[in-house]
Amino acid sequence: MQRKQFIFTGLMVSLLSITGVTNAMNIVGTYQCTGNDPTVTPSAFTQKMIITKQGNAYPMIEANSGSITAYKQFGVLTGNTLSIAYQSTTDAKDFGVQVYVVSHNGKQLKGPFVYYNNFDKEGMETCDKISDSISLK
Repeated sequence: MQRKQFIFTGLMVSLLSITGVTNAMNIVGTYQCTGNDPTVTPSAFTQKMIITKQGNAYPMIEANSGSITAYKQFGVLTGNTLSIAYQSTTDAKDFGVQVYVVSHNGKQLKGPFVYYNNFDKEGMETCDKISDSISLK
């Protein structure tokens, strides 16, 4: 009986770590981001992004520069992968998905993104944490 309980406990711990429930990585904070968006001209952009945490989800908001539109986002962290969905704050038909690889214990996010209406044009973004506090200023 004790062996079965040990095996069950081991399986549960493994499952929880796979689903990110036991993920202790702190990604909450303010990030400085740079990237390339092939759907706009000029394609290079910089922006600040804040990430908060509500339950198991990570709501995010960006303050963009240049011709890039601001987006509301939310994500789910599983291991070192942050998968997000985003939508323009000004055009509900402008939305997409992004997958970040989280590295340096939550200090850097890097990954591709794609818009719903431009599947063939993949952008790339790298975000470096500049503060554990939350501020778009």
